[in-house]
Amino acid sequence: MKTDRVTICDKPPCTILSSARDTVLHVNMELSNFPPELISRVFTFLSNKEDAIRHHIGYTALYACSLVCHDWRATALPMIWSKLNLQSTSQKIRIHERLSRSLTESRSHAATENHADRANHIVMIDLSADMYALEEHWSEVTAPVFHILRLFSPDQLHTVNLHFPHFYFTPLQWRVDPNASSGLPSTLFPALTRNLKHLSVSCLCSSCTDSDAILQNLPDRLEALHLTGSSDSPWYKSATSLDRILSLSKLRNLHACDLRLTVSHLERGLRSWGPRLQHLRITDRIDPLEDALVRALTAHCPSLQSLGLQVDLGDSEPLQVSNDALVALFGSCASLERLVLRGCSAMSNGLLAVCASQGRGLRVLEIDDPFGRLTGEGVVDLSGWVRLEKFIVEDSVWSGERIDMDEAFVLAVKTKCHALTKCKLRGVVVAEQLQSDDEL
Repeated sequence: MKTDRVTICDKPPCTILSSARDTVLHVNMELSNFPPELISRVFTFLSNKEDAIRHHIGYTALYACSLVCHDWRATALPMIWSKLNLQSTSQKIRIHERLSRSLTESRSHAATENHADRANHIVMIDLSADMYALEEHWSEVTAPVFHILRLFSPDQLHTVNLHFPHFYFTPLQWRVDPNASSGLPSTLFPALTRNLKHLSVSCLCSSCTDSDAILQNLPDRLEALHLTGSSDSPWYKSATSLDRILSLSKLRNLHACDLRLTVSHLERGLRSWGPRLQHLRITDRIDPLEDALVRALTAHCPSLQSLGLQVDLGDSEPLQVSNDALVALFGSCASLERLVLRGCSAMSNGLLAVCASQGRGLRVLEIDDPFGRLTGEGVVDLSGWVRLEKFIVEDSVWSGERIDMDEAFVLAVKTKCHALTKCKLRGVVVAEQLQSDDEL
């Protein structure tokens, strides 16, 4: 791992070899002639999604660029160190120990020799733990992680991702003791999350103590929240206080999965989030998500751009979304670009006709038809789909037999929806281009 010392070349021309990308960058002019904003844009492209550890171990193109000269290094370092992934496993402990020492030395050199303090550049952190680390030697594995966290200032982090094992994959102690804790959330919240804007937590309720540390200390500035519960946990009820989530006044993006949300919960939240809410995705398997939810969105969230509603029909009632509610939604939320419906009992050709004629802003439409009622028969007005790029209708095992789409409808989609880049209707590929889909 090349983190402790870096040799900086001051005199061009230079040649940089990046084994990670098999690229060769020849610099044949005075580096000072490169506009700083151009260098910054190029480096932003090179940074991709790698974290600081991968940049160094993989000797990425961005890391190689940081070795060219002082100016390039000054531009590259904040990008290299903006993100840090710390997986608390026995295999990673030596890497984390070396990283901890390196960051500590960097801070001491910054104070005495005017060097960069690399820990100050970290604004995104990804923390995860596996069952074996939790069960066997948690304190040893996490010691360097906690040391690194203590280097952060209260306002530094803007993105935190926490990954815990599912309840059934946690140590026995966690399954019998509601006070068992990894210690990570209580270290982060609220001391290091005052400026947090993006938070993602998986298997939230595996530990009652950890969940409370998170849910009771969500910062006011939070804009994006992704929570995945672990409802098989016996601590679920005591661990999930949703009041703080519902009161987040700046929330723009919410993905709630397996949190046992009710319509009354969501109606309270929608009133609080109001016009600021742009993206909502609910994946639940306990309480039915009724027509009232769509009507509440219509009433309170006119800026909605993306909506996903999904239930697991193995454990709960189907979605109840009527044609009238969808008409009102499209009328109120003119910016709606992405709609995903899975497990909707009211799915019909009439509802599809509403989407086709009224969804004028739609770019992505994904539908799971659990009862085989959706064929497109009689749907002729596709004027709302002038911007539609992705259209998926999935076969559901609940229908009991294969249902084919209406041929006239499929032909109309082919000939009238000119923006389509991906279209798959019950397994039949209608359109597919070699490009990535937009994720809104």
